Amino acid sequence: LVERCDPSGATSPVLKARANFWFRHIWEYWWPLYPGLLLAMHLTGLDVWQFMLLGLPLTVAAVVGGQFFLLRRIARDLPDAPAPAEAEVPSLTRLLAPIAAVIVGYAVFRAGAGLLRAALPDWPPVNRYVPMIFGILLAMGLQARWRPLSSAAWRRILLSRNTLSLALIVAAVRIYGAFIEAPLPGGDSPIALMQVEMEHWGIPRLAMVMLLPFVAGLTTGVAVGFVGASFPIVISLMGVAPPLSTVLAYTVLGFACGHIGQMLSPVHVCLVVTNAHFKTGLIHSLRGLLAPSALVVLTALALHLFLLSWI
Repeated sequence: LVERCDPSGATSPVLKARANFWFRHIWEYWWPLYPGLLLAMHLTGLDVWQFMLLGLPLTVAAVVGGQFFLLRRIARDLPDAPAPAEAEVPSLTRLLAPIAAVIVGYAVFRAGAGLLRAALPDWPPVNRYVPMIFGILLAMGLQARWRPLSSAAWRRILLSRNTLSLALIVAAVRIYGAFIEAPLPGGDSPIALMQVEMEHWGIPRLAMVMLLPFVAGLTTGVAVGFVGASFPIVISLMGVAPPLSTVLAYTVLGFACGHIGQMLSPVHVCLVVTNAHFKTGLIHSLRGLLAPSALVVLTALALHLFLLSWI
């Protein structure tokens, strides 16, 4: 979709890669269907509406930063993409149906798995990726029904060099993430040991609330990873029975820093896929995201100080 907005190629591939990667994640600060947010709400005990209100200013900062540092550099006089023939334009319902199928399929599978485990407590838990795979297969089924392909076309899609290499990269990234998220032989996580080292060196609590989620996001490249690894420590830094203002302040700062960590992570699957599509370098893509990332972190720090001082 981003590629088709610039049919003449007037915008550099690296700028399109940065914009595509940055703006696809602006909702992850507050939209409650993301697994990372669900886990963060569970760990902190915040209600959905509280977490949504907490994350909205971060989304605003991400949009402002993306507009100022990325979109502003795109020429305003790009030629329009050629419009498809009238007969080829599907209805809005048909356009949105595959996206809805992924969401509905995910929700139905999760609900069915929950009911099954309630009826059979010994039933093993379902891997967190299986419901999403089910939803994607459902969407692919819809597309195959509306736009049937020949067996030769399917072979070209599934066995192409790009598809296989991308699948290998994604698998390698997730295997790496599983190693990072796994506990060490003593039972502690790498992030927990990092907290001990920071306390030994006298690192201030505010710095730990920012650094621990950031490093967890940088090493795992996924929201569930940084929340699961760092938020139990962030919550412990709040003290015993902290007031709501403290919970809100620590949550917004920790989540923002963890999210920016995963945005700048070289093992973030979205970044890997985006760079592969636009044929851009990892370092070049990340370098242009430092400024909008800094704006988000500064916004979270301002919210943190405001919540501690005024509420």
